[in-house]
Order: sequence, then structure tokens, then C-alpha cells
Amino acid sequence: MPNLTPGPRCFVISPIGEKESDVWVRANKVLRHIIKATLEPEYVVDRADDSSNPGAITPQIVNSILKADLIVADISGGNANVFYELAIAHGYDKPTVHIQSVGNKVPFDIKDMRTIHYDINDLDSVEEAKQALAKAAKFAVSNPADIETPLKGAQAFGAVESSTDPELHVTSQVLSEVQQLRYELRTELFASDFPSRTRRTGNASDADSLRRLAARVGAAGRLRPTDFEGCITQSTTETLDAWLRQALKRVTGISDADELNEILFDDAVKGGLAATSSDDDAPF
Repeated sequence: MPNLTPGPRCFVISPIGEKESDVWVRANKVLRHIIKATLEPEYVVDRADDSSNPGAITPQIVNSILKADLIVADISGGNANVFYELAIAHGYDKPTVHIQSVGNKVPFDIKDMRTIHYDINDLDSVEEAKQALAKAAKFAVSNPADIETPLKGAQAFGAVESSTDPELHVTSQVLSEVQQLRYELRTELFASDFPSRTRRTGNASDADSLRRLAARVGAAGRLRPTDFEGCITQSTTETLDAWLRQALKRVTGISDADELNEILFDDAVKGGLAATSSDDDAPF
């Protein structure tokens, strides 16, 4: 007797558009030739317009997201409904894979998450996207705790703020500042056309250091001195360097600048200082 138990469910979040519109045609091609071609028959793949339920659409979509074992979100075109549904998936920690048509820009709020790009009119691109989707789906379902989303960081901060541990309240304050700094830096990087390549590099390095710091805290659930290791690099700005020293001082109580720098400097900075010291000691 055949096994009639349905397999795991994949819900597709996607712009759909009016029937026969360009958006509708493209969405169906992506669904058929990339998503279903990759995930079926292992997954039962559904999209919002597959339902025959005549009830209200939004509750059905939310229910489908909650029941899904995997979410594939096509963020092409910056569709507001897609991002609303994607936020729900992130809020419930659903294993999620982002895909996007080439030529689109990933919004900065989810830029840190990997996005698979495709050109539905290029067979090679479609094949590459299918292979990437298969790997990403397997990883997302097998390692849901390792998938970082904007809301996952917020959940960690909420747990810290609800604690009665005074050490964790210092952590919460520093983390709030980390999030705000990252937001401002990423907004600036995406919205501005910097006149100086050095300024662009410095701000990008600042954002990278803050992302590493936030990720370390999210993994441990609290802020530790070791989380600051290597955050000051040869490319980070003096403004961020000063903030990092102040934040580390608040966490550890250390006031000595050399002790703070020993923790904060990465290997390249330490190596550069050691080389400078050697040159100063060399005889004329």
C-alpha cells in the first residue's frame, strides 16, 4: 500500500500579481522551474494562490507560514506583502531561504542574509539557482539555529532586558547601541555615494566589526570581554574605535588603555605596532 502521509511542507512567499501580468508569468516560471523543480517530491510546495479556501487570505497565509517546514521567499521587486510575510516567517524562526531576480538590490535590513540570485531567462542561471537552493534548503532545515535574521537578534536582546542580572543590563545597553550603530552605518552605506574610497572602506569595516560583535552575543546570550576581540582593525574608524573602548570599559571595568587595546586590536594591528616598535628600537 503506498505511503499517503504528506511530506514536509514548503511555503513560497512571492509576488504574484494579476493573472496574466508580467509579474504573474515570471512568478509562475520561478515556482515551476526553480522552486518545485528543486524541492519536489521531497517537499509539498505551496503558494498562497494554490489554496481553494474561500476565507480571508491573510490568515490563511499566516497559517501556511506557521505550518511550513521550510520557507522560500522571492524578494524580487520589493513587494510589500512579501516583506510582511517574510517578517512573520523570521518572527517564528522558520527555516527560510531568500531568492531574488538578478538586477534587484537586496534591502539593507536583510543584506546580511544570503540571497540566491537567478535569471529566469538564462538556463545556466536557473540551473545554478536550483543547485544553490537545494543546498540552502538542506542547511536551513538542518541548522535552523544558525540562520541569522534581524528578529533573532531582537529576541536575544529581549531576553537580556527581562533578566534581573545587572551584568546583563549592561549587555543590553551596549547591544542597543550596537544595533543603532549598525543601522546608521548600513543606511549610510546604502544611501550615500561617498566621495572617498577610504571613507567607504572605513564605514564598511565598522559595520563588519559591529556585525561580528552582535553575532557573538547572540550565540552566547550575553556580552563577554572576549566578544570584543579583534574588533579594531586597520580599516575601522577612530569614531568606532573610541566607542568600542568605552563599551569594553563598561563591560569589564578596565580603565587602562593598553589593556583595552590588547583585547580590541586584531592581529594585523598588533603586528603593525610591533613592527613600528622594532623600527624605533633599531640603531641609527
